[in-house]
Formats: sequence, structure tokens, C-alpha cells
Amino acid sequence: MRTHAEHRGFVGGRTVATRWPRACAFSLQEAMIAIGLLGVGLVMVAAVFPVALSQHRETTEAAAIVTMSHTGRSLFETRVDESRLWRPVTTGVLPAGEDGPWMMLPFLNLVTDGSGAGTPGTWDTTGYAIAYAQGANAVFNTLGAVTTQSVSLFFGPADVLSDGRQPVAVATLSADGVAELTATRYVWYGFYRETAAGVIDRAVAVCRQVRGQEFAEQDQSAGFPAWRDNPIQSAGIRRRLPVPWRVSVTNQFNIATGDYYLVCGGTDNLGNLAPVGGEILIAGWSNSGTGLPNPAGRVITVNDAIDADGNGYAEWIRADNIADIPTNVAFDIWIFPPAFAPDGRPGGMVRDQARSPALEWYLF
Repeated sequence: MRTHAEHRGFVGGRTVATRWPRACAFSLQEAMIAIGLLGVGLVMVAAVFPVALSQHRETTEAAAIVTMSHTGRSLFETRVDESRLWRPVTTGVLPAGEDGPWMMLPFLNLVTDGSGAGTPGTWDTTGYAIAYAQGANAVFNTLGAVTTQSVSLFFGPADVLSDGRQPVAVATLSADGVAELTATRYVWYGFYRETAAGVIDRAVAVCRQVRGQEFAEQDQSAGFPAWRDNPIQSAGIRRRLPVPWRVSVTNQFNIATGDYYLVCGGTDNLGNLAPVGGEILIAGWSNSGTGLPNPAGRVITVNDAIDADGNGYAEWIRADNIADIPTNVAFDIWIFPPAFAPDGRPGGMVRDQARSPALEWYLF
């Protein structure tokens, strides 16, 4: 590139050739290359923000889960009077030397549709919460008869919610309306069992509720064990917080795939009730006196859901840590089904494209 040019001028009365500086410049091709490189850099920088936001959400949720689990454990250990728990081993309901099943503590929940035990926007009654837990904890005694016992209510909404306060009605909003002001809420649920030695083991399940979600309650009207063997939702009852269901399943080995699957004989929708990624707690054998090692207390994660007959519903669920559980022997699991789908409830069951609200189980 030339940087100077000559011109004719006069110096000392005579004509001479002189030179002056010429301005440097980029060509159009060079400018276009620079703009292209700048654009690539901006795109790379912009791509970092969604990843950072996703990692921030995951970190925030993980911290909330840890906090809730510690809160649940602390309250469970300090507020629960073990003498008020149902102890089927000590009372001789179960055979000597057998661990009891995992059972749930009663919990209050918001009514969102006016059915069940309250009007829209209210918390269900203490009696209703206890009755649901009492039904869900039913067992067969040593004589094969159904046995239940009322379980005390130890915790209220303010104890179990992540925001640390119970949504209550205000001048312009119901309690449910106040609850909806929070975009994401975490809640913990208490479970316990009595071991063969008479010791109480405890567990906490941490769940998520997102604004707008509603959850189904398990229908117990058919009586035990029919509601456990054929799990269906209570017609028309919608709850704001997740609801635990107790379901009877068997472990089946598929020769064609070489995998073990959990199957519920009473429903072809188990994979929708317990979707991929959801965590499940094994409650124990469906019937006492099996004489087999009890898998109670094991947490399993659903890895796959299989539509075996092509009807659009997933009948089988697969997990990695069930191969040692005897096949064709019924045992119970605790699950938290997903929220209602925006388009309703296909097949009369709970279904959602999202994941299970159960995020983590902690046993202690």
C-alpha cells in the first residue's frame, strides 16, 4: 500500500516534486471479515447465558432440597412423639421378627376445586388428613385381616413448606390464591416404619410444586387392598400440593430384553404414575409372612417406561437396582404422581409430560 503521493510545487523560486502523507484505510473485504468474526464472538457469548441460567436454577433447587431435608429431619426428630405412632410390630399385628412397612404421616393440603374436605381455597380438615393417612397405612395382620390405626397429625403447612409460612386468605385472595403467588414451592413429607427390633426409622420425601399445578388424590373408596392393587384417582378431587400414593407391584423378568420391570396388575398406566426420573420408596411386602428378605426402605429411580401393548400407556417401569428382588411376589411402593396435564386426564389416570414432583428421599 502506498502511503505517499507526489505533486508539483515551488520551493525557492523553482519547481520541485514534493510528497504528502496519504491516509490508511481498510478494504471492504477486510471490514466484512471483521464483522463476521465479531458476530461469531457475540453468538458464543450469548450461548453462555442459557447454560449459566440453567446451572443457577439447578444449584438453587439442590440447595432448597438440602435445606428442606434438614428441616424435615430436625422437626421429625424433635416434634414427633413415637408413642403416638402406630407400631404394628410391637402390637403384634405383624409376625415376630418382621420389619413393618413404611407408613406416611398425615398432612394437610389445599383444596382447589371444592370437593373432598373443604371449599376452594381452603386447607383440608385435620380429620380428613388423618383419615387419608390411616387408609393408606392399612396392612394385613397375622390372621390375614385388614388392620388400620389412626395416626396423629404432627405438622401443619407452615412446618413443611419452603417459604416457611402457611398461605392464608387475605382480603382479595383465598389461601389457594396466596399459594399461587409463589412460582415454585418445595414441601417435605414424613414417613416412618417400625423395625423387627422395635426401632423407629424415619424418612423425608422432598417434592416440588410449580405455580398452576394441581395433583390427584388416590381413591380409597374401593377398600383395602383393592385401591392399592388397582390405583385410580379420586374423581374430581384436586390438591395444590403433591399427594403420595401407595401401589402394589411385582418384579418381572423380561427374557427378550434381559431386564427387570415393575408391573402393577391393576393398571396399565404405571409408567405415567411413576414417570422416568421419578424416585420411588419401597414400602415393603404387600402381604406379611413371606419369609423373604424385605426390600423395604430402598429408593429406586425410574429409568424407563415401556408401553408393552402399544395402547399409548406405559405399563412397565424399569430401574437398575431391583434385580435382587424376588419375582412375582407383590410389594408396595410409595410414589408421587405428576400433576394433572393441561389437557385433562387421559384414561382416567393422572398424566403429565413433566416429571414426578418427588425430587429426593432421605432416610435416617
